[in-house]
Amino acid sequence: MKRIKIISFFLSILILSNCGIIIITPPAQWEKVDDFKVSPNTRPSELIKKYLGKNLVNDRNNYCITFFDIYCTPCYTQINYCNQLYEETKENFDWFSVTIYDSVAESKFRKKLEYPDDYLRYNFPTFYNINGLKSSLRNLYYNNMITKSDYVPMTIIIANDTIKFINDGAINSQEKYIAHKSFLDSLSQIYK
Repeated sequence: MKRIKIISFFLSILILSNCGIIIITPPAQWEKVDDFKVSPNTRPSELIKKYLGKNLVNDRNNYCITFFDIYCTPCYTQINYCNQLYEETKENFDWFSVTIYDSVAESKFRKKLEYPDDYLRYNFPTFYNINGLKSSLRNLYYNNMITKSDYVPMTIIIANDTIKFINDGAINSQEKYIAHKSFLDSLSQIYK
């Protein structure tokens, strides 16, 4: 009986995984939110400068930063939609993708999946080994009182050096794409 339950469990996983294989990945890494508390008067541009470099801060202080996990399927499902948003809004927003993993781990995982080098990549700068930016921005937005779970992918929209919206989850459908495009267009009208 126990053997039947185990076989049923593995068959269920195969069916639900939408493919004929299961790839074992390392456990997810998460930032420790309490390690990245920020002063309420901190500006998002200060955090971008600290974690990504001062040359990435722009005069408008309008940014879209998407945080991803290299082992997360929903993170890959949003890449094409994010690239489309980037192409349509790059005049008003600087886009960055950020992960806490290193590029070597990503390359190894992509090889396991047999992804070509140019397949499912962001068309905007990607930063690896960045630990703390996501938690710092979330702490700033929620005034160091985060009650929501930490998700990936997560996209943080900043306009006029103020966090305007945090999207928990993938932008992986036409409806989500349209909602984000409308929101970014409305911010563009206000914060040119």
